Amino acid sequence: MIGAQTNLYAIIGKPIKHSLSPKLHNSMFEKYNIDAVYVAFEVNNLKQAIEGIRGLGIKGINITLPFKNEAIQLVDYLDQEAKIIGSINTIKNLNGELFGFNTDYLGFFETIKDTDCSKNICILGAGGASSACIYAFYKKGVKTLNIYNRTFKNAFKLKERFSDLITLNIIEKKDVYKSEIIVNTTSVSLSENEFVLDLNLLNKNTLLVDIVYNSPLIKHAKAFGINGIDGNRMFVYQAYWAFKIWTGIEFDINYAFEVINGNH
Repeated sequence: MIGAQTNLYAIIGKPIKHSLSPKLHNSMFEKYNIDAVYVAFEVNNLKQAIEGIRGLGIKGINITLPFKNEAIQLVDYLDQEAKIIGSINTIKNLNGELFGFNTDYLGFFETIKDTDCSKNICILGAGGASSACIYAFYKKGVKTLNIYNRTFKNAFKLKERFSDLITLNIIEKKDVYKSEIIVNTTSVSLSENEFVLDLNLLNKNTLLVDIVYNSPLIKHAKAFGINGIDGNRMFVYQAYWAFKIWTGIEFDINYAFEVINGNH
């Protein structure tokens, strides 16, 4: 029962109606008897939204597209990894002081943990999520990655940001299809009707990874006989670490997968 003592958590982004975060976090609040509620806000002005967190005493938020890079400028303190990555997806509010974290890279690391990464790898996109994926590959021991982005300037910014950690080669679209592992970090795959790649041009031995959960791109790829991993594992694990940052509780991972698969 929501009452005067109930703590508020939220996810902000645009678009946001597709988000499974409220379902997952509210299920965990219920499971662990925490008096809290988690909602979704579609945001137009990020600065106003972040001030609203302070003003309303919202205890914590997740941040999704397209605000992960911009949000880093609006918090008071940054986790060490978030400073390196240059984007945040989680904020904790401690008495009006906002602490920024990146749990996306931890989620993506879980996704690629058992993958042979000694291959030709290409990342599509150059936003906040791609930064987290690059850092996860670095943590996995990868020394070189290819990156393709429609806007060269943004790809070059990433190349410079990670220059001390990992070599990023900016490539053209036609060269993407030579990759053995392709990671899509763009928002294009949120659509059922638009894809970032021509699946006909992909080698059948290519591993296609999409950070979007329940990805239409991965469903179509599998119909083409291409191996694919969607963003479900990344989603659950980034949520696991965010929940731990907010509550100190390490939630049940198996239960989380049951929740997002509609079994609870």
